[in-house]
Amino acid sequence: MFNTKISSITLYILLALGVIMLILFFAGGVTPETAGLQQTEPKFTETALRLAYGFFGLAALLAVIFPILSIFSNPKGAISVLIYLLVFVGVFVLAYLLASNEVLPNLDIKANVAGSIRFVDAGLIAVYIFGAIAFMGIAVTEIAGIFRK
Repeated sequence: MFNTKISSITLYILLALGVIMLILFFAGGVTPETAGLQQTEPKFTETALRLAYGFFGLAALLAVIFPILSIFSNPKGAISVLIYLLVFVGVFVLAYLLASNEVLPNLDIKANVAGSIRFVDAGLIAVYIFGAIAFMGIAVTEIAGIFRK
């Protein structure tokens, strides 16, 4: 009960901050440097961006904190979380092992080095693997649903 009340109050405070910033962003006028130009910049652009960064940081922090708290409140559930985490890390290790570190011959930029190429390639392969797993999961679920009827 107490946690629900705190989260509701926090939600309304964050919503109010977002609405106030939205109103200031669109109704607050433009910066003097861009006044009269075809493309203008609202006065509160930097403040709105900082608020968005703050919201993003808060969401990222809570996305890390709440699962850790749930592990302490439900230790048996920690085993499944650990298994999923190991599978996640395993996919990235597999993707890194499959990745190529071949430098692109006609590309003359600073990031065209073997380490960067391999890291990007591993990220792409990991996305392909996770996409395939998601597609297979959807297909299996739908096919199993046909036979359950």
